[in-house]
Amino acid sequence: MRHLVFVEPGRLAWQEAPDPEPGPGQAVVRPLAVARCDLDAAMAGFGIFPGPYPVGH
Repeated sequence: MRHLVFVEPGRLAWQEAPDPEPGPGQAVVRPLAVARCDLDAAMAGFGIFPGPYPVGH
C-alpha cells in the first residue's frame, strides 16, 4: 500500500505503508471517491507544519 506524504514545501511523494490489519469488529474498505481538504494545498505549498507526514484524512 502507498500513501501520499508531504516532504517539504512544494514537494509531495508517494511512500510505501504497511497494509492495514483490521481487528475484531473492524473492516478495510475501498473508497468510492476521494477529495482533498481545503488546507492540503496550503500545507503542501507553504509548509504550515514541518514534514514529513502523510496528507489526507
